[in-house]
Amino acid sequence: MTAPAFLLFGAHGDLALRMLWPSLFRLHCDGSLPPEMAVFGVSRSGTTAELHAHLRKALAEELHDGNRDRLEGFLAKTAFINAEILLKRNYPIVLQQVEDKECYEDVGSLMGKLFGGGCSPDEYARTKAELDSLQDKRTAVMLQKIPEIIDREYEEGRIKTRKAIFTIGLSHIPPLLKYLNDGGIRFSSPHAGNHNFQELNLHREKFRVSILIPKSLAEDPKVLDSYNLERIVSGTSSSRISPQRQTTLSP
Repeated sequence: MTAPAFLLFGAHGDLALRMLWPSLFRLHCDGSLPPEMAVFGVSRSGTTAELHAHLRKALAEELHDGNRDRLEGFLAKTAFINAEILLKRNYPIVLQQVEDKECYEDVGSLMGKLFGGGCSPDEYARTKAELDSLQDKRTAVMLQKIPEIIDREYEEGRIKTRKAIFTIGLSHIPPLLKYLNDGGIRFSSPHAGNHNFQELNLHREKFRVSILIPKSLAEDPKVLDSYNLERIVSGTSSSRISPQRQTTLSP
């Protein structure tokens, strides 16, 4: 009989590190996970060693005298799986990475500082503002790259239509909708205070955008509250839909 396995997609994401991995660790400490069960963290890049480093930081607050010695046992059950290799091996699809590596690593560094205990109370507000600004920039950079990637794949014959699925974390949805409704990108640096505006490439090239949120997440009040999505999903926010931009959002 094949041993059971648990796959956690988006293993390095904010939601996973703040909520899902700690929940799995508590189940492990309670003896609720089968001893033979393997836990695989699935993401687009990384290694098992990097995943374990993330987990040591994310689970620091879960450790106490009763379960501190169980962390190594939990890590021994976990391993990393590359999501792109997994998809390419099983499905005839074209994959492209739109994440800016430098921006992604800078965000990860700041998140580690905030949630890993490396930030003093005096530094917290400044670091949080810097992280929020960088996350908005990260979303903007990814959005601006999408039309270029789609056009290149279409012109080289690897896709038959100018369509694509773009997967993104929930925390990016509020700024993403704002950019779509504004028709461009405007953000400021918390240090320099400078503002700039760029026309959104998706709008200039007349792409239609639909945003899909899994029903299980869209119906979870705690998740919606954590990511400031209550008014957006309920339809009471003016940024939910922009008809003239052909933008829709559905659970």
